[in-house]
Amino acid sequence: MTSGDEKKTHENPFAGFKGETTFGDVSGKTEKDTFKEMLKQEKNETERREEVLEKKEIMTGEEDETCVFCDEGVLYVFDSASTEWRSRGKGEVKICENTDTKKRVIVRSEGSMRVLANSKVLFPEKTIQKAGEKSVRLLMDFDGTGQACLIRFGSGGVCSRFLGSIQKQTQE
Repeated sequence: MTSGDEKKTHENPFAGFKGETTFGDVSGKTEKDTFKEMLKQEKNETERREEVLEKKEIMTGEEDETCVFCDEGVLYVFDSASTEWRSRGKGEVKICENTDTKKRVIVRSEGSMRVLANSKVLFPEKTIQKAGEKSVRLLMDFDGTGQACLIRFGSGGVCSRFLGSIQKQTQE
């Protein structure tokens, strides 16, 4: 072997692995052709995605009811075992009434619409009281047992509106 032959092998150490096509070769197609094909393929995939995703109407069970109050709040339930308030979550607090059934308080979490509370208020004339400037304490029915609950709102005005709506509904 001469020194010239050694230079050739050292210039490209992968020369022995070289095949007929290079990496990324699209068999004689130009960049414009492959780009157009990629756009067509992307358009087809987008159309297929749009066909799969259909907008569905969410049935909450509140369709036949009148919403008397609706605002954001945090629901707490009193845990008698540990003697402390435990948060059930933050969400939309509603007072709904139906002509056939009694009034109820519904709390749904933000985003997922998961039901945090769905209860009639037990003994509203005796158990509802303002617990602070922004919070109301009440007795709600969870699984057939009454539990002390606390709903904290963002402002005192919202809290007063909630309290007024509950008291108005119980007087009727």
